[in-house]
Amino acid sequence: MRDDSLTHLCRLFAAAHRRQSIDEETAEWLQRGILAVLSGEARSLDHALGLTWYGAEPVAARWARRRRNLHLAEALALCDGSPSKLAEAVRRFRLRKWPRWQRFEQPPERATELERILFHAFKVGGGKVPESRYRLSTAARQTPGSVVRRPGAQWPRWKKCEGMPMLIDMLDQRDLVAMRQKFGLDDTAADRHAFAVTLEDMLEKGLAQAGIVKPTARHVGLAAAVIHDGGGVDDVARFMTEFRRYEEAEQLREHKPNLAVVQ
Repeated sequence: MRDDSLTHLCRLFAAAHRRQSIDEETAEWLQRGILAVLSGEARSLDHALGLTWYGAEPVAARWARRRRNLHLAEALALCDGSPSKLAEAVRRFRLRKWPRWQRFEQPPERATELERILFHAFKVGGGKVPESRYRLSTAARQTPGSVVRRPGAQWPRWKKCEGMPMLIDMLDQRDLVAMRQKFGLDDTAADRHAFAVTLEDMLEKGLAQAGIVKPTARHVGLAAAVIHDGGGVDDVARFMTEFRRYEEAEQLREHKPNLAVVQ
C-alpha cells in the first residue's frame, strides 16, 4: 500500500531523529527499496519505496493532507462524532476566525479547544479544508483510527475501525504522558495522535509475536514498560514470550493436585 510507504518514511525519520533503531517492518521496506535500485528494477529510490509513482502527488502534499486529516479526526470527536456539527464548526471558523488568524503561527490563547484544532487543520492544509459533511467524515476517517474523547481526559481514546478497544486504552494516562515527554514530543494534537498510533502498533505487533492473543492490562503495561526503556517490537516480543512462559508455569502449579491431600 502506498499509504504504508508514507507511514514507513515517518517511522524512519522518527527513529533517526531519536537516534533509535527502526522497527523490523520498516527495515524490510527500506531494504527492498535499496535492493530494487541496486539491481536496476527501479530507476530511483523514491519509486522503489513507493513514495512516488506516475501521476502521484508530491510526498509533502500527501503528508500535509494526512496531518490535516488527523486534526479533523480529533475535531470530529469534539463534535460528538457528528459530521453535521463539524461541518457547521468549519464553516463558522472559515468565516469568523481564519481571515484574522491565518497570519499567526499558533492559535490565540483565547481560542477554544475546537478552534485550536481547526486552526492547525487549516494551517497544515493551507486553508484547504472541506466543508461538506460527507467529505469531512471521509477525511477524518482516512486516519489510522477514530478519536473518542472521554469527558475530562487529556489523551485521545482510540478505537479500531471494527470497534475493538485499542491496547493503549489499558494504560494509565500518566504513563502515556510520561512516555510522550521522554521521547521529547510536543503537546500538540498531531504529536499525541502520531504517538498513540505508533505505540498501539508496537504493542500489537510485540504481543502478537509473543503469542499473546488476548492481552490483559498487565500484559500491556509490561510491554509499554519495555518500550519506555527504549525497546522495540522485537524486544517486546522477547520479554513477553518469557513472561507468557512464566504465566503458563504458574498456572500449571496452581492446577497441580495436592497428592498429600488426595492420599
